[in-house]
Amino acid sequence: MPANCGCPAAPNRARPGRSNRGTSAGSGTGSGTGSGSAPAGVRGFRAEFREGLAAFLGNRVLVAICVATSVAMVGVGALNALDVFFVSDNLHADPKWLGLLGAAFGLGSIVGALANGFLVRRLGSRRVFWLGLVAGGCLMLGYSRTSDLPWALAVLFLAGLPISALNSVGGPIVMEVTPREALGRVAAVLNPVTRLASVLAVAVSGVLSSTVLLRFHTTVLGVRFGRIDVIFGVAALLMVAAGLVAFRLWNPGAGRAGPIWSRGRRGRRGAAEAAGAGAGE
Repeated sequence: MPANCGCPAAPNRARPGRSNRGTSAGSGTGSGTGSGSAPAGVRGFRAEFREGLAAFLGNRVLVAICVATSVAMVGVGALNALDVFFVSDNLHADPKWLGLLGAAFGLGSIVGALANGFLVRRLGSRRVFWLGLVAGGCLMLGYSRTSDLPWALAVLFLAGLPISALNSVGGPIVMEVTPREALGRVAAVLNPVTRLASVLAVAVSGVLSSTVLLRFHTTVLGVRFGRIDVIFGVAALLMVAAGLVAFRLWNPGAGRAGPIWSRGRRGRRGAAEAAGAGAGE
């Protein structure tokens, strides 16, 4: 059940004159290298990557998007790696039904993406994003406790609804808070981080399920836990925590608000004050 991160894959837009300087430097030195120095292309890449990293780390909205999306990709990576074992061990079904589970999640994601436009107009893009993470994490936690196929299909369909916000809402948020000339550089930082989180999740979940948790079975207050549902449950709780962290970073009461939320609140307050002044006159 793959999911893409919610950041745009934007082309890098160099500042005016940068390509001309690089061309002149290359023509002046022939091969574009000097004695004891890196090629001009390598130096340009390093400089632009540092600029993108600085723009990324200096914006709390982008940091929140990266943290939340990376944690969500941890859950998706664990689901992709271990869902086939979950079907046979926890759902007591034939692994051939794995494709149907993926279809249920995908259908929920499509419906959720279509509904996100209405929700964004009603709630705002950032609220939809962090609420989607929290709701998706709670539903994935419910999925980890299912023990038969029909319930698993229903829960996965419902989980796809809010998780789709990562794709349909995350990208526009990144594009709105990032200067146009830095969009490519920020995407060059954001995309590898989220992809790396998914790859690491696949590796770690696979190692844990086959070594430390291989024979793990326990009962707590009458509820049975096994190796796969424990990993799914932890990943789901991390998704909930990521949504709450994003809310904390974007909440005006938690400090300096991000651009979208602040601008929206200030805009509404300014409009109300202007209307009041007009009425007074």
